Amino acid sequence: MTTAAWTDAFHTYPWLGSVVWIALHCLDYWLTIYGALLYRAVGHRFVEFSGSYELNPVFQRVVDRGQWISRRFILTLLAPAALFWLLAVLDTSDHLCVLDPVLGAVIFTRVGVITLHLTNIWLFRRADRYPGAVTGHIRYDRPTTLLISALRYAFLGAVVGIAACIAPNGFLIGGAGGFLMLALMLFRLARKVPTRDVAPPTGGDADEPPLDDIVIVD
Repeated sequence: MTTAAWTDAFHTYPWLGSVVWIALHCLDYWLTIYGALLYRAVGHRFVEFSGSYELNPVFQRVVDRGQWISRRFILTLLAPAALFWLLAVLDTSDHLCVLDPVLGAVIFTRVGVITLHLTNIWLFRRADRYPGAVTGHIRYDRPTTLLISALRYAFLGAVVGIAACIAPNGFLIGGAGGFLMLALMLFRLARKVPTRDVAPPTGGDADEPPLDDIVIVD
């Protein structure tokens, strides 16, 4: 496994991986909090997600409370930062090359999640500024919400995986693996959703007649 040219700086400066992780994790967490606040203020008018706005069970409680700083956030910020520094210091062998796949997994997945947060925030702010920009109302049950994200990350993992096959390096391989692991986690969470949070397989709302009972009059 070769070292990607764009990750050389992380080997030269062992602290760089920690700085990148801190920046990405802070962005991810704070954009999640901001997005959740916008969802409760604006987004719920046209789209409804069953359960928490946050998909990761580890952070659901603090996101629902709108906590900008929490113990879990601090722990998940500092522990991986220390791990990145340690890996960069120890990973001096061209044969070991552990740092590159880890960097790829973290950077690709965090950037993917952050872009989703930014899209949601843009949508909620636009709907608030232009009331006619988004009309109607849609509701996703919990499994559907999880599966949409899982499929998105699985697709991104496949794209990065193809790039890794064309130009094999640890950074791209780690990125593909990170996306696929994230997708697998969401797939498993969707399967574990309690029955009460799953929408019944009906043809529409309870007040609407079945499609077979609808008569079309010319």
